[in-house]
Amino acid sequence: MEIRPVQSDEVGLLYHLIQDLAKNQHLESFVETSPERLSKALFREPPDFGALLAMDKGRAVGYLTYTISYSIWAGRPFLHMDDLFVTAKERGKGIGKQLILHVRKMAMARNISSIKWEVDRDNQAAISFYQGLGAQVNIKGIGRWEFSGADHSQGTDK
Repeated sequence: MEIRPVQSDEVGLLYHLIQDLAKNQHLESFVETSPERLSKALFREPPDFGALLAMDKGRAVGYLTYTISYSIWAGRPFLHMDDLFVTAKERGKGIGKQLILHVRKMAMARNISSIKWEVDRDNQAAISFYQGLGAQVNIKGIGRWEFSGADHSQGTDK
């Protein structure tokens, strides 16, 4: 098993896994990205996000995506884990744990204060997984304010 950053020629593998996660959660219609958009965001300077692949014998079997943000209270950056996913066939083999421990080690080396993520409060398996790693899972409301393309072209203070 190898955990490593996504390479430019592997964005299609990442995209396939993102689609697999969306299907797993019955949310396929919400995936708006494309391999081209992912590649542009991942390989610009600085990148918009980071991505790790779990590779087993040349097959992509899981991924973890993240962004880096800044905690005003901690006075240091924090890592926001966007997705942690392992294919159904490979679950239970410790791959998810390897992915999150890899990103934890990376975050600590960069003096990042913490890792934060969202988890569905009904997903007890995921909550137990995170708690088993020693993480705290706080059930907190998450605000979201989304904008369509049309909203961006018009002023918001009219």
